[in-house]
Amino acid sequence: MRIEPMDRNECIRILKDLLAQIESLSSATSDLDMAKAELNALYTKSPSAVRDFDSTQKKAFIESKVGHEPTKPKGAIKLAVPVYLSKKKAYDKTYADYMERYKKAEKEYYAEYKDTREKLESEEKATIAFEIQLAEDALNRAIEKYQSATALLSENEVLSEKLKNALIVATLIEYFQDQRVDCIKDAVNLYYEEEHRKRLEAFAEEQVRLTAEAAEQARLAAISASDAADSAEEALRRVDEAMRKAEEAYDRANEAYSEAQSAYWAVTSNKD
Repeated sequence: MRIEPMDRNECIRILKDLLAQIESLSSATSDLDMAKAELNALYTKSPSAVRDFDSTQKKAFIESKVGHEPTKPKGAIKLAVPVYLSKKKAYDKTYADYMERYKKAEKEYYAEYKDTREKLESEEKATIAFEIQLAEDALNRAIEKYQSATALLSENEVLSEKLKNALIVATLIEYFQDQRVDCIKDAVNLYYEEEHRKRLEAFAEEQVRLTAEAAEQARLAAISASDAADSAEEALRRVDEAMRKAEEAYDRANEAYSEAQSAYWAVTSNKD
């Protein structure tokens, strides 16, 4: 039995269906990751209702009972030691009395707002538990969606697993739309050919880059060698100049010694 080849439109439709499945799995994967992250955030969520209530009510309540905290003596007073010690002693006593009244007012605050704080805590726990339940339900739905998309894509045997990539399938569709191929097999072969060509071009470009880089390094090395040679030549010239000056100094020293010796003998002879 002879199998009639599919026309281009049919090939395009098949590939577009595959592309839709790939994109569906990608979306399902993203949704699953998001659902996991949201649930984990709720599991680690720190209750804040009571803390927020205390931050707005506790300070005002206590200050209404005991006033503001005493002001500590300023450091500048330390220069006048007797005055400073006197003020510090008075401050310590006032502060100790204030703290005693503060702790008493704090207990009054917790007693007065006990029911309110417990209600806030209970309501927040219930809210978090409800949000966790919703997040768990969303996670289960995301898992089901992911598993369904995975199974559906796995069952599609139009292309091998390594070719089930959105960019690759979109490229194959483009081959048909540009009328470069007539069947999926030809499209796959063309894809591999172009990928091979791209790799060769990339390899050639890399070789050109490496060659140019090596040439540049050689050029810089040549410049460095030339500079080193010039430096060596200059160093030798300076050594020669130093030697010449040393010889001249030695000659002058000999002349001076000879002159001194002659003068010495002349003086000695005159005395005789």
